[in-house]
Amino acid sequence: MKLGVKVTKMNKDMIFNHKDYRDLWCKDMGFSERWDLIDQAILFYLFRTAVIWTAMLIVPFMCISKVDAKDLGSYGKSYTISEPDIEADIKRKLEIYQRSGKLKEFEENYKKAVVKQIKEPNRVVGITNATKSITRKFDPTTELEEDIMIPKGLSQVMDAKKYRSQLDGKEIEYEVLHKAGTKINPLQYMKFNEPLIFVDGRNEDQLLFARNYQDKSPLSKIILIDGKPGLKEMNGKEYYYFFDQWGAYSEKFNISNVPAVVWQKDNEEVLTIDEIKLEEGSEE
Repeated sequence: MKLGVKVTKMNKDMIFNHKDYRDLWCKDMGFSERWDLIDQAILFYLFRTAVIWTAMLIVPFMCISKVDAKDLGSYGKSYTISEPDIEADIKRKLEIYQRSGKLKEFEENYKKAVVKQIKEPNRVVGITNATKSITRKFDPTTELEEDIMIPKGLSQVMDAKKYRSQLDGKEIEYEVLHKAGTKINPLQYMKFNEPLIFVDGRNEDQLLFARNYQDKSPLSKIILIDGKPGLKEMNGKEYYYFFDQWGAYSEKFNISNVPAVVWQKDNEEVLTIDEIKLEEGSEE
């Protein structure tokens, strides 16, 4: 028996067209006015809730059923469960905007939202100021999920330009450099000579700490978890502030407190991560 999930037009209109409710909800949640994404999120939530409740009602009966259950056939009309075509849904919404004359306004708002996210990204959540100084080690070893292939013979030549000249129009053959399941530690092949300094860009003490660190270690990179990235000039010197978009690096190195510095000590095959407590007004 096939089950279907149906959202009535009346309920959908109540949810999607109640602008006052959406304004209040978006403002409370801190979202921008991206109704198209919010519409999809609400529809997905309804669909997911219906599926979960359906599973909760059916699974217990499936568990107590006999193993030798028979196929009794289908009774009544059945419906195939299918996911909505996201591309078609986006096109449909764009056509609605175009017919209503709001497409240009939508595009301008979208551009502004993108520019704002670039100039002043959302803070990386889950990171606080360090209340104590700690040092820990991080092993960057990773296990390959698939074979790493390279052109056959390239590992002996190690010069792509020279290798191409040797091919002389021949078809490239490939060989396995590392098999899937192989554990690779990049620090065995290269040095981590560009320390990463994670700081809160809205905290002047942390910014001062980062600039002082970079003055002593020019190859280091200042990475913000909050604040405005870009090139800044301080006391006649230029500093570039990167931003940890979506917390990718913070999550990778499991950083929960700032300031934090990721660096390689001597020739160790692990990285050192220092989370540092700053005294108020301290330059460290």
